[in-house]
Amino acid sequence: GSGGGGSGGGDGKNGLQREASRAKMLLSNAETDGSPIHLQLNNPKLRGSESHVRYERYKYASTIPEMLNLGAKHADVMFDYSKGFLALGSRPVVGAAAGAAAGAAAGAAAGAA
Repeated sequence: GSGGGGSGGGDGKNGLQREASRAKMLLSNAETDGSPIHLQLNNPKLRGSESHVRYERYKYASTIPEMLNLGAKHADVMFDYSKGFLALGSRPVVGAAAGAAAGAAAGAAAGAA
């Protein structure tokens, strides 16, 4: 069923809000259960910025709690995930260009686990 409610129209904003809520839930669960993560090692943040300095400290973290212990803020976790710098699971983040092929291969392997 398509669930009633709402005033219809303007699904773009609602879709973005749903995606943000879903991401927040996934990240919260990963933080709570210590699920493995991978971060892009090539620092994508603006050189000289505070976020660049923080990213250098936490880019080798293997869980969200470790990321936070190394100086990341919760906003960094959300932002990095939304931009694809942080991936949930055990596959490495190789950057936008090569990510699709590596993700497909790792996805197949993760499905078997």
